[in-house]
Amino acid sequence: MIIRKINILTLLLILPFALLAQEDDQALVQSDTLSITKGTQVIGVPILFYTPETDFGLGAGVQFIFGNLPNMFNSRLSDMLVTGVYTTKKQFLLDVRPQIHIYDGQFYLEGLFRYKVFPNSFWGIGNQTSDDALESYNMQSTEIHAKLLKRIPPTLNFGFEYVFQHHKMVEYDSAGQLITTEIPGSEGATISSLSAVFTFDDRDNISSASKGNFLQFSAGFSSQVLGASYSYNKYKFDIRKYFLLQDKLTFAANYYLEVTYGRVPFQTMPWLGGNERMRGYFNGRDIAFEYHTIQLEIRWRLKPRFIIAGFCSGGDVGGRLTQLYRYFKYSYGGGVRYQISKKSPIFVRLDFGFGTPGNSGIYFGVNEAF
Repeated sequence: MIIRKINILTLLLILPFALLAQEDDQALVQSDTLSITKGTQVIGVPILFYTPETDFGLGAGVQFIFGNLPNMFNSRLSDMLVTGVYTTKKQFLLDVRPQIHIYDGQFYLEGLFRYKVFPNSFWGIGNQTSDDALESYNMQSTEIHAKLLKRIPPTLNFGFEYVFQHHKMVEYDSAGQLITTEIPGSEGATISSLSAVFTFDDRDNISSASKGNFLQFSAGFSSQVLGASYSYNKYKFDIRKYFLLQDKLTFAANYYLEVTYGRVPFQTMPWLGGNERMRGYFNGRDIAFEYHTIQLEIRWRLKPRFIIAGFCSGGDVGGRLTQLYRYFKYSYGGGVRYQISKKSPIFVRLDFGFGTPGNSGIYFGVNEAF
């Protein structure tokens, strides 16, 4: 069955690559790019993907590139990506993601508006939940994220992030845990949080870095004073290092830690798995208060626009940091990346991930996992 899915996915990927391969010196993608002003371009991108959480998904994206909002510190451009997708599990997602450089890069604004109707799976809280505890639920969510950072030249950024989320439970499993409303968030949740964010970033590019460093730390809280239904604290630590071993060979390493304290709804607890960390596990198979993971990846540029990669990772969720190593999990896999334009380091990525027996996933996305 999995081979059949791989073959179908491969056929689906051929069409968008063929459409995106045509180039022009003045455009990222000739067949899909429209210059609407002297400084603004629009790129239309077909979206085809498969993940364990969604099965097959189909949609479209539009990327606006704002050449009239320059960044004096590096070549990164201001842009906004709008995507809409529908999956074979009857999930609908609409995302709007602006990344804007203000005052020639002195300030950086990153945002997210997301609306989704997302039937999903739940096994409970903790890192040793039983497969037999699987239950289904459906949730409707609206999210708004706004992050404003001030650059401290040349590579430091400091600022604040506000997050608003409203999760409405639509359907429950009549024999499941969520219908009892004993788990925080099982009756729905409103999250209103404010965080301080510190970032160090000297990567050569953010799409598929080959050298440099990235470090980000954030500390924040959600409070009923801000209109939230739950009060808790959350801390995140994300560090990445990239080594250019040879002209075409890159080694990348990433350590990620997320810690929460208080009465935390399950929707915003750390979730193990997914497209970016611990590939090979269903995103949300394990949910708990704390999460850490280490992942290593080797990338070889086989052709000017093709990269093949292999990766491995390990980590877990738990109730306390001392419990994270008790049931340590691992994953491994590999995949390919294709640069859709010589003029811009934007990649599409296809990965196959494998975890402990019974856990695996196929992932198709944009740019590297980290």
